[in-house]
Amino acid sequence: MSWYTLPGSVPWLTLSLVIPLAGALLVALAPSEVRRVVKQLGVLSAVITLVLVLAIIGGFQHGVGNLHLQFEESLRWIPSLGISYHLGVDGLSLFLLGLNALLFLIAIVIVDPLMPRLKQFILLMLILEAATAGILLSLDLVLFYVFWEAMLVPLYFLIGVWGEGRRVYAAFKFLIYTVIGSFAMLVAILAVAAISFSQTGHLSFDWTVLVQHPAAGIWHLPAGLGTIGIQQLLFIGFGLAFAIKMPIFPLHTWLPPAYTSSPIPVVIVFAGLVSKLGAYGFLRF
Repeated sequence: MSWYTLPGSVPWLTLSLVIPLAGALLVALAPSEVRRVVKQLGVLSAVITLVLVLAIIGGFQHGVGNLHLQFEESLRWIPSLGISYHLGVDGLSLFLLGLNALLFLIAIVIVDPLMPRLKQFILLMLILEAATAGILLSLDLVLFYVFWEAMLVPLYFLIGVWGEGRRVYAAFKFLIYTVIGSFAMLVAILAVAAISFSQTGHLSFDWTVLVQHPAAGIWHLPAGLGTIGIQQLLFIGFGLAFAIKMPIFPLHTWLPPAYTSSPIPVVIVFAGLVSKLGAYGFLRF
């Protein structure tokens, strides 16, 4: 059951990623001196994105099960490596997608028009919005990883350039923690694909393929691999990246300097969304 039916021929999820990126491009082309126009472009992009996401939420078929993927878009990205551009939304990611759009609108609205380098700040916020939305929508592990890494770059500069106090220290500490977690997750992703290929002869990073064929992934592995099984090692790889983002003790020490040094719009994104992406990763994978 849904409030209405959206046309299936429209790539709604891709549009939710393209709109903030298009807004970032318009901001980049706008003269830096026209601060009001720069901010208005940022707000307009965030508003359009929120309206689109609300349309997706309204068109979601709630009666077919919360974990039923909808609005799926799938294109073969790098077929020789089994990598695809696969997006989808379900009950787990739907309202986080709405939260993402709402928080970025609030964060951009409250930006001080007199802020130094306003143009660059708005541009990075819009890129960050697209990256975080991509994390929630990605169903291919490589695509998920690309968006996960894309989130790191704008956050690093938003803290290090526009923060206060020990902002460089806070940004660098956040970078180090995140890179360590990202490397562990990359190793785990490659291991999952290698295990799948060794057992099926088909290379794929598609999450929906891996969960539909348990014997092809980490859910059914041969015994006798030591006291710590491959499943546990892969869990550590994914779990380290997600635990750092939540963050979970003792991987939380990047958080106090990041929160206290970041500008208010960035704190809104950190507190309201970034920490929840770690929990989302645990639940999804």
